[in-house]
Amino acid sequence: MLKVPIYIYETGVTIYSDLDAGIPQGYSPMYQKDLVVYKGVTNTIRFTVKNQDQKPQTIFGDSFEFHLIDATSGTTHLLKPLTVVDDGSTTATKGVVELTLNESDVADKISKFYTFAVARTTDNVKKVTYSNTYFDASGRLEIKDGVYSPFTDSTEITTFNPETRNFYQAGGQITDYISSHYDANPEYKRMNSVHTIAYYTSNNYNGELKIQATLDLQPSTNTSWADIKTITLTNSNGIGYHNIRGIFNWIRIVHTPTDSNAGTLDKVVIRS
Repeated sequence: MLKVPIYIYETGVTIYSDLDAGIPQGYSPMYQKDLVVYKGVTNTIRFTVKNQDQKPQTIFGDSFEFHLIDATSGTTHLLKPLTVVDDGSTTATKGVVELTLNESDVADKISKFYTFAVARTTDNVKKVTYSNTYFDASGRLEIKDGVYSPFTDSTEITTFNPETRNFYQAGGQITDYISSHYDANPEYKRMNSVHTIAYYTSNNYNGELKIQATLDLQPSTNTSWADIKTITLTNSNGIGYHNIRGIFNWIRIVHTPTDSNAGTLDKVVIRS
């Protein structure tokens, strides 16, 4: 058995405020480390506000704002308030503020290096904080992807094209309503991979819903579609779903209302 350790580190960063030449300067780092933020997960970063003598400062009652800035154009991409952890009495949290970057905060950002800055508001006055004791007001932050899979939206189908069949057969014509074809992402699947199909109906829908798939590389008018699942709906209202398993190149939805149907298939949502 291969045993591999993993590590959980608290991301801690020191920032400096109210630098005063009259305060003796003790140890000061030569440079501030770059921050790294990963797409697809929630990133939590703790900042500790110190003076140039490396002593945490009381910040209870103050507010802080995080700025994410494009290092090239100077455009601000994100403004977000920080949570003040300092409660004014606990030594361990003195000077501590916390930044939480949710998945949605960085999902649309290009993976590259950015500049960040933290502003402090105390007594209704907005002040600069520094990334080191040499009065650099900004630090460097890198956004990375390809480590965790980011959330992706499901495919929503609301448009169905009618196609009529059985023109010359007893029982009359039948009209099917067929969706476009949607990528089933076979390159990301393994055997027995799950695809979830949710359908939304209203007004007592009656009919048949078919989930079809093909292994063709690119569907055309000559594509042979196989029925993977057939669902009979009777006086259906609300939301229902089915899971199907397998590796397919493309999926589409076909629904066929009964002659007496007065209901509606509002939409189908696919997650592969």
